[in-house]
Amino acid sequence: MKYIFSCFLFFFVISIVSSQDVYDKIANESCSCIKSKKVDFTKNIEAKDMQINAGLCIIDSYTAYKSEISESDQLQYSGSNGLRKLGEKVAIKMMPICPEVLMSMGRKYLDEKDAKVNQSLEIINEDSPLTVSPVIRCSVNSIETKQFITLKVKDKDNRIHNLLFLYPFATASLLTDNEIKIGDELTVGYSEKEMYDPISKDFKYFKIITSLIKQ
Repeated sequence: MKYIFSCFLFFFVISIVSSQDVYDKIANESCSCIKSKKVDFTKNIEAKDMQINAGLCIIDSYTAYKSEISESDQLQYSGSNGLRKLGEKVAIKMMPICPEVLMSMGRKYLDEKDAKVNQSLEIINEDSPLTVSPVIRCSVNSIETKQFITLKVKDKDNRIHNLLFLYPFATASLLTDNEIKIGDELTVGYSEKEMYDPISKDFKYFKIITSLIKQ
């Protein structure tokens, strides 16, 4: 019985250490990725743009090591709330590795908050400045211009998303100046808002564009 218990304890400890190692790898690669972008934090760069760069680095590294992460953890990271959890977990691991990056992001966030710059439109969550906003890497299928501009896009899994352009954001000129064309590759940040749909005559969630990068 003692031998069985010892074996169980050994494998339990090994599984914890292995899990921790995976997040350490993700944190290390995310720090390296952010630094490789050579973002000058002293310049007039918006906090949400800094957040997009960090978020993409974390997501890329997470995807590379996804097979090493337990299924229960993977389930926690699905959807926008799950991405926040992933961002918070990795950010804690990143702090001793690249504290200057996270501190710069935090200072920029507080500066913008104090100045009340785009408070209602920020990608960064009010409760945690290190959360990750939902992001879609996609290609443009069609552009509909009616009362609002709607981008119909296809992601890497061939799923179709309708993204509404309702509010101003840093690179909104890509849409207002008609620089987005069918077939363009995009990275789009979005928030989900519940609004009334007159067609279905019911309230439903819509994806609202909060950031846009043309590849």
